Amino acid sequence: MTNIPDGPAQGEHCDYCGSTNLSWRKCKLICGDCQQINKSCADL
Repeated sequence: MTNIPDGPAQGEHCDYCGSTNLSWRKCKLICGDCQQINKSCADL
């Protein structure tokens, strides 16, 4: 299992709105603009 710390995701882009305002929260990569989940630890 991959242990990713919560915080900003550098170099990532939202698959839904194209924003770069993404952050990891509880093992999910969430867009700060549209609130969509882009990835989770299970995807890695």
